[in-house]
Amino acid sequence: MKPAETEDIASRLDLHLLKLFSREQHPVQLRQQLMNTTAEIAVSPFSLANQGFLDPSCREEDERAIVNLIDYTFERFFLPSMPPSQVYRYVCDAEKTLHYQSSDVEQNKPLLLESVHHHMVFSYLALTVPMLAKNGVTVSKVILLHLQPDLDPRLQQISRSFAYTSEVEFVGVPFNRHWIRSLKSEVTAQSLIIYMGDMPASLFNTEPTQTLQLTREAPHPPFTIRTVTIASQLAKHLGAAHHFLDYSRDGKATFRPADAHLKCPLTDWIFWPAINAMYL
Repeated sequence: MKPAETEDIASRLDLHLLKLFSREQHPVQLRQQLMNTTAEIAVSPFSLANQGFLDPSCREEDERAIVNLIDYTFERFFLPSMPPSQVYRYVCDAEKTLHYQSSDVEQNKPLLLESVHHHMVFSYLALTVPMLAKNGVTVSKVILLHLQPDLDPRLQQISRSFAYTSEVEFVGVPFNRHWIRSLKSEVTAQSLIIYMGDMPASLFNTEPTQTLQLTREAPHPPFTIRTVTIASQLAKHLGAAHHFLDYSRDGKATFRPADAHLKCPLTDWIFWPAINAMYL
């Protein structure tokens, strides 16, 4: 995302939380303090209801979105302090809430997996490798495409933790001037390429190319936004099979061939505070 201005921080909960945690020496204590105020935040201008994306009666939904955002931000500052063995157990614990609905995957060709920023996305993406192995698909290298110059500290720590338990190599490829050349030099027939397909078109000054369906509690219909992605073209360029990993409200992650749109519960998608500023 582009650098935050002061007025953005004042109106966006994600940026406000990032600022708080970046200045706090004791993230565990700060997390607990914030968790004690979710009810108050749910009736503040920060909330989904006050931004017009949830019915005011859906207070529990708003609190769920706030809790998920707090934990996602907290994870960025706490996970790097954990030893690799503890990080591995933390990631594997997500299997309790994750139920993959897998589909057939072509063998002997790269796999490009497109997903969105679910609040547990890093754990779920790491667990995709053993899930594929259970379905007979061997992955020897995970290639992470990332927008920022440096790989997210959570991904750095998760990759180190999984290196202790498997022979899978983790490689980060930033979107810089030579990214396509760097990517092609890393891809093999047993590569899993991870691409996040929920970036706003405004960030790149271009037109949106894909639909993201943000599901809400029944009977409310999904809230649909448009995002920008080149995953389909990239898969063709690399000769890779293109699949989605998206999420449903009942805690299932669906691993399926790519189609017209990704799905994620609105309350589980951590970019919801940026909808008005970046997506509409």
